[in-house]
Amino acid sequence: MKIEATGPRGRSSPAGKSGTRKEWKLSRSLEEQIAVCAREDAARGIYMGARFLRLRRAEVETAAPDRAALEKAIDTQNQRALREVREADQRWLRLLSGGRYQVKGQSSGEGSAIHVLDENGDEILTYTAGVGWQKKASRAENQVHSTLKAVYFDAYRTARKELLAARGGLEAEA
Repeated sequence: MKIEATGPRGRSSPAGKSGTRKEWKLSRSLEEQIAVCAREDAARGIYMGARFLRLRRAEVETAAPDRAALEKAIDTQNQRALREVREADQRWLRLLSGGRYQVKGQSSGEGSAIHVLDENGDEILTYTAGVGWQKKASRAENQVHSTLKAVYFDAYRTARKELLAARGGLEAEA
């Protein structure tokens, strides 16, 4: 049985079609938007203002797997599997896993957990009875965060230097 879920938000990636996922890339347009945000923030003396944070959040969403669809698909499969096989953890996991995502169960120690890994082997979701679903950033999301913050930092630093030069090198209190 395969988990049917979408890939990154807005892009359909049925189970078994892992090649359909587009990889995030920094566009020239986005880089320019970041530079505008950085210049505006530098003029106000604010590092990473609300506009940039909204832009970054929206951009990271494009690289993020659709965890809500995964949670729903796994919950649905989980309910069906639990009705059929309550005592067989290994059989249950075979019913849940498939497609781009791998599901691993853990039933040792104090409790049990479900770990969902993406195609790179990164854990992107964990479920425990006491806590529920916990989301973990994938490598793709971390890369988008890092790239956007680096571009913003460079643009902000440049804008601050230009502002200081225009003021004659005097730093105004923010």
